[in-house]
Amino acid sequence: MTWSFEKIKHTVFNRNPLDSTDVELRFHPIVRVAQRPSDIALFQDKVRDMFPKYRQNNVRGVSFAADKGSMTVQDEIEHVFSDVLNRNSLVLNQNTLRASSQDHQNRNELISQFNKGLVAAQNVFGGINAFRLGVRYVNIINKTEISKDLGVETLEWEDLISGEFLRMPHEINDKTNTNFMMEIGSNLQNGDGELTLRYGLIQNHPQLPDHFRFDIDRYVQKDDGLSINTTLDTINEFTDDIYSLFNTVMADKLKQWMEQ
Repeated sequence: MTWSFEKIKHTVFNRNPLDSTDVELRFHPIVRVAQRPSDIALFQDKVRDMFPKYRQNNVRGVSFAADKGSMTVQDEIEHVFSDVLNRNSLVLNQNTLRASSQDHQNRNELISQFNKGLVAAQNVFGGINAFRLGVRYVNIINKTEISKDLGVETLEWEDLISGEFLRMPHEINDKTNTNFMMEIGSNLQNGDGELTLRYGLIQNHPQLPDHFRFDIDRYVQKDDGLSINTTLDTINEFTDDIYSLFNTVMADKLKQWMEQ
C-alpha cells in the first residue's frame, strides 16, 4: 500500500485539536554533548532568548541488535531548554535534537523553534551527521468540549470525524463504550520517506469522556545520511503532508469548531 491522499493548500485555523507537535533530528553521536558541560553552556547562550529555562532529564535508552540477539542499555542525560510557561522546548542529547510544543500556534513558529536549536548546535558542535528527520502531530478530538464550544447539546462522532475512520468491520459494533486503535504505515506516492498514522477512539479512564486520537508521524531515514541544508524545506513538505491527511478526517462540525 502507498499513501496517495490529495494535496491541500495549507490554512491556519483559529484553533486546532493538537495535543503536541514535535520535530526531531537524529544523528550519529556527538560525544561532546555528554562530556563537555561548557559546550552545553555555549548552546544555552544561543537559545536562551527563546528558551530561558533549563533542566536535565535522566533517560535510559534500550537498543536491540537483531542479528546478534543482544540488547544494550545506556543511561544518558537530556538537556531541556524551555520557555517560561514550559509549553515549548528544545531537547538535546548526544544523538537527538527535538523541538516540542504543547501549545502549537502555526507551523512557522514550530519550524523557527527547531531552527533555533539546529543553528545553535551547528555553531557549537560543528558538522552534524544526520540520518533521520521526523515531524509528528498528535490530535486529541474531545467531543464533549467541542459540543460545549459550539453550543450544541448532542454531537455524534460522525458529526466530527469522517465515517471512514469510524467504520467497524461489518458494522458489528455501534462504538458505544468502545475503544479501538488502528495503525497504518507506508511510503508516499509523491514524496520521500514514510508516514505512520495511528487513530482511534480512546477512553483513558472510566470517569473521563472518550476522545478520538489522530496521530501522524511523517519521517525519512537514510543510512547514508541526510542533507542538513535541506532540513527546513523537508519539514515544510512533511507538515504539508500532515495537513493534507488531517483534512481527510474532518467532518463538518470539527471544521466549524476550528474556524470559530
